[in-house]
Amino acid sequence: MMPEDLAYLHHICDAISHIEDFSKNITSAAELTDRVLERAGVERMLITIGEAVKNLSPQLPQGIPIHPMEGNHRNAG
Repeated sequence: MMPEDLAYLHHICDAISHIEDFSKNITSAAELTDRVLERAGVERMLITIGEAVKNLSPQLPQGIPIHPMEGNHRNAG
């Protein structure tokens, strides 16, 4: 793993947290369509995730096990 991969992985985790925050009170796709600011926030975070994934190094192990993190992972590091 390259040193910058850790930063990209943190960006991905942060973006996921923001998506959870933006959508916590939204119960359907139709409701998300009506909530312009939340939808824009989710779309922006999806772009952030895509850019971060695109920049991950090919040396990053593909078989890294994914474990659910307990608590708020923004405070983990």
